[in-house]
Amino acid sequence: MFNGAVLRSLCRGALITAALVGAPPLRADVDTMPCARCHQPEHDAWSTSRHARAFLNANFRVSYDRAPHPWCLTCHAPEAGHPEHGVSCNTCHVRGEVVLSAQPPSSLGQKAHRMEQDPLLGGADACARCHEFTLPERVPFERTGVVTPSAFPAQETVSEWRRSSSGAAGESCQSCHMPGGSHTFPGGHTPEFVRAALAVAFTRDAAGVGVTLTPRGVGHGMPTGDPFRRIRVTLCDEAECQRVRGTITAGRQTEPTANGWTVLADARMPPDVPVTLRIPLPRETPQNLFYRVTYHFNDPVLDQFLAAPDVSYVLARGVVETPRVEKP
Repeated sequence: MFNGAVLRSLCRGALITAALVGAPPLRADVDTMPCARCHQPEHDAWSTSRHARAFLNANFRVSYDRAPHPWCLTCHAPEAGHPEHGVSCNTCHVRGEVVLSAQPPSSLGQKAHRMEQDPLLGGADACARCHEFTLPERVPFERTGVVTPSAFPAQETVSEWRRSSSGAAGESCQSCHMPGGSHTFPGGHTPEFVRAALAVAFTRDAAGVGVTLTPRGVGHGMPTGDPFRRIRVTLCDEAECQRVRGTITAGRQTEPTANGWTVLADARMPPDVPVTLRIPLPRETPQNLFYRVTYHFNDPVLDQFLAAPDVSYVLARGVVETPRVEKP
């Protein structure tokens, strides 16, 4: 995994670089409530989303409260006047005195406020601001606090999408994460959404268990996003998983270098590609084993400060049976 002590000091790596350079300024004094007068369904959906809780959610706060660097707020609280709103209507739709829309503005909308069409809102470029960025170089940051972009990607979700069949087919981020224009933004923190996107299969022989994780219709790596995210498969003697026989993890393993980081291993699922991992087992293993597949969010060091739902959730569970041997 990433070096936790270093990354916690870097606000979990949330360095936003050139993506925002030159963009028109946000209106920090705009509240979201006026939007609800005419866009109540969208506002209600957004209010339940992780975007709305980008600044207040426990996963962010447990890191930020320990290392409150200002550039963390570029994406977690981009509106200086209303940090509690997280990523709000204003963040995506307001530039200066203009309201932006992915679709041509209606005459009714033009009467309510000045509007312009911005096709970028309907594509990956709108998401890349906060879902494609690098970590800073370690030495200048640790010595002086200066943020100098490195070449090491903390998140490269948009690049993963561009390399995927979804990207080639012209399916945008919004196709999955804003279905029908919904503003709930389902993602890694939406268990039913992730469960539908992952198939798990097991094979067993005398030496161990093979676990095949297959992404279903996922247009990026899995898991993607925050560098600590990982999917873990655990084999146990009983359903309660008190006695663990073995585990494997689909995630990234990195270590710090002189002025940055290097990837030791990447066992995540690339877009469209299943990954098979193996768990060796001793001979005295019970005939049937119980499996549990879990999705984890954080630097493991921080899990002790969080409630269970903010640490992980169960994607799947069941029994791995010993193959039957047909008698001659």
